[in-house]
Amino acid sequence: EGLHQNEQLIQNILRYNVSKIYTSDTVYARNFINTHIQNKDVVNYTYDLSPRDYGDYSIMDLPFLKRKLSPRTYKLWDRDYHYQIPNGESLFEVEERLKYIYETKIQSIPYHDEILILLNDELLKVFVKVLNGMSEEDCISFKPEKTIPYVYYNR
Repeated sequence: EGLHQNEQLIQNILRYNVSKIYTSDTVYARNFINTHIQNKDVVNYTYDLSPRDYGDYSIMDLPFLKRKLSPRTYKLWDRDYHYQIPNGESLFEVEERLKYIYETKIQSIPYHDEILILLNDELLKVFVKVLNGMSEEDCISFKPEKTIPYVYYNR
C-alpha cells in the first residue's frame, strides 16, 4: 500500500510546474529527486527541512521504544509538543527551524512562482501548523493525507 501511495503522490506532484524545490539532504530525498525530477537546477537542499533529530532514540524502532520507555515517558515523547528527546529535538524546536526557512526563503519567493517543499510526515504536520496557525494539540493529532500534495499560495 505504501508503494502505491508513493506512486500516486509522485503523479500528483509532477502535475505542477515548479520553479523551486526545497527538501532535506537525506538519502531518501536525494533518491526521490534523482528518480522523479528532471530539472535538478531547481532543487535546494537544506538542513532546515531535515527530519526531526531523535537523538538517543534514533537507533530504536517503535516497538523497542515502547518497551524501553516508561508509559509516561513514551506518551511525552509521542504526544507532548515541548518534550525534548535526550540529545534530540522537540517538535517545538522543529517548528523554529521550519519558521526560519519559511520566513527567510519561502516568503520571499514571488507569488506567481510555484514551489515544492518535500517533507516527511512529522515535518509536514509542523509546517501545516506554521502556515495555518493551528494549536499544538491539533498539530500532534493531525494525520496528513499521504497521497496528495498540500498546496499553499504565497499571496
